[in-house]
Amino acid sequence: MTQTRAPASAWSTAPRWMRVTLVASLALNLLVAGLVASAIVRFRHAPLPSLYGGPSVLGFTQTLPRERRQALWAGTSELRTTLRPMRSEIREARKAVTDAMAAEPFDVARFEKAQLGLFEADSRLRRRALDLYSAIAQKMTQEERAAFAKWRPDPHFRGRRWRKNHGERNPDGAPDGAPAEKRP
Repeated sequence: MTQTRAPASAWSTAPRWMRVTLVASLALNLLVAGLVASAIVRFRHAPLPSLYGGPSVLGFTQTLPRERRQALWAGTSELRTTLRPMRSEIREARKAVTDAMAAEPFDVARFEKAQLGLFEADSRLRRRALDLYSAIAQKMTQEERAAFAKWRPDPHFRGRRWRKNHGERNPDGAPDGAPAEKRP
């Protein structure tokens, strides 16, 4: 009686380098998937970005119930509509700065004028945004303002990675263990 061999699988007939490459690719994919999942879990409660980054009352309104958010937004629609053209001004001012920087020959006066224009446009936008934030805060209830204070992260909090790289700091900003007279 002759024995017949079962047909060889693709895995067993594949060259060794191909098997190693497949295993390495799988490991790399699992690593990337793990990093993405850990980032999602770690930052899932992060506040929404506001006009200039960082948490603001505008971002906080996104956490309110839909009816309340719509009421706050309806009461401030005029202020919000004035921000859009100001953002366009800032984009144009940034383009003017970039153009002045790349111009050949470099014209210092043109560059400084463009920078000043950007600064002024940014200042106008920030002032209008402050008016918007103030209007929203005035329309919020006491409970909503208290919830905002809890929702907003502590600006002085530093995470583990920062503490690992920079060490703990005293409230006055000096590193731990630094003599009081040598503290900056």
